[in-house]
Amino acid sequence: MGNPRNVAILMGVAALLMIVGVATKSWYTANESREGITASVAIGLTSVEMCISGELIPAEDRKCVTTPYSKVPEEEAKKDKTFFYAGKLTLFGGIFAAILLLGACVMSLTGNSGKGPVDPRRLAQILTPVALLGAIVFVANKPDNMTEPSIGFSAIVFFLGAIAGIASTVLGGQQTATAGADDAAAPAPAAPFAAEPAPAAPAASEPAPAPEPEPEPEAASADDGGEDEENEG
Repeated sequence: MGNPRNVAILMGVAALLMIVGVATKSWYTANESREGITASVAIGLTSVEMCISGELIPAEDRKCVTTPYSKVPEEEAKKDKTFFYAGKLTLFGGIFAAILLLGACVMSLTGNSGKGPVDPRRLAQILTPVALLGAIVFVANKPDNMTEPSIGFSAIVFFLGAIAGIASTVLGGQQTATAGADDAAAPAPAAPFAAEPAPAAPAASEPAPAPEPEPEPEAASADDGGEDEENEG
C-alpha cells in the first residue's frame, strides 16, 4: 500500500496541481488567424481571456483583455448555464479539496494523522471526486461559440491533481485501517513493576519430644529392713 511518507507527499503534490489548475485560465484554448491578425482565446473557470496580435497590428495595440463571466451578456449566460455552474463547482470544490489535502499531508508527515477532531483526509476523499466531476462537466460543456478549441494546460494539470488526490486519500485510509487493526491485535503491555509474591508462611516447627520420666527409686524391701535391725541389736 506504499510508504506513509510517500502517500503524504503525493497528497501535497496533488494539492499543488489542483491549485495551479484553478488559478490559471487555460482550460480551453483556441487560436484563429485571418489576414495577418491572430486572435487567441483562453478560457478559465471564472473568466475568458482574448489576446490579439499580428504583424499588421501596432505593438501598442497588441494586448490581452480578460472578461469575467459576471460580465457576460445575460442571454449567453443562460445558454451556457451548465458551463458556468460547473466552473464554479470546480473552482470552490478544487480550492477546498486542495486545502484539505495539504492539511492531511502535513498531519501525516508530523505523525498526527487521524488524531484531531476532524480528519482532513476523509473530507478530501469526499470533496476531491466532487471537484473532479465538476471539472469533467465543465470541459464537456464548452461554449458553442468557440471554434475548434483544445483542452489546455490548466485542465490537464487539474485532472492529474484530482486523480492523484483520490488515489492518495484511498491509500491513506487503507494505511490507517491497517494500523488500527495492528494496534487492536497487539498484546496489552506488561505492568512496569510486577507484584512480588507474598512470602510463604513458615513451616510449623515439630514439637520437641517429651523427656523420658526418670525411674523412681525402689522402696526398701521388708527383709532388708529386718536385717538392719538385727545388726543394730
